Amino acid sequence: MPVVAGFFFLSGALQIVFPPYPGDTVFLFGACLQGMGLRAGWLAPASYLVGVLAFSVGLFLLGRRVGRAIFSSRFVERYFPKALRDKAEAQLKRFGLPLLFLCKFIPGINTAAILLGGVLRYPAPASLCCITAAALVHGAAFAYAGVRIGGSWQAISAFLGVYSRLALLIGGALCLGFVLYLIVAGRRRPAA
Repeated sequence: MPVVAGFFFLSGALQIVFPPYPGDTVFLFGACLQGMGLRAGWLAPASYLVGVLAFSVGLFLLGRRVGRAIFSSRFVERYFPKALRDKAEAQLKRFGLPLLFLCKFIPGINTAAILLGGVLRYPAPASLCCITAAALVHGAAFAYAGVRIGGSWQAISAFLGVYSRLALLIGGALCLGFVLYLIVAGRRRPAA
């Protein structure tokens, strides 16, 4: 059982430190083990959530401690180019803490948002509550789906497809809303 816990803990950690890692798929698989009635089934999703939470909190606190100096890191420059960081920073400044919660549900931006939340020195207690709540809600949804699906690989594939499409649809709607807001706000400005 320690091997199961270690594997899923590392998978949760990888989901945070290396965003392309298919952590949601691994988590769903772990929840399916529980749905299939395996003795160690509960250990997989629990270990995964502990990994996600530990590394999310660690990333936020790292951002707070190091501040903007973290942007001089080659790793950060490679995976989060300046243009992307500037856009993300503008959104975080604009929407604040709710974005730290919502970013967990939009693939690809969770890591950058958590790190930037720390760099921007968001209040630690409220930020950590948002990060924790998002991880728990996200985890509960995947755990519920995994337990319900059990060992049906076709159902797992269908669930992941629906989740991906829904996340893209929500992300697209948010982007469209933001663009429309910019257009409307631009029209309200007086000509110089």
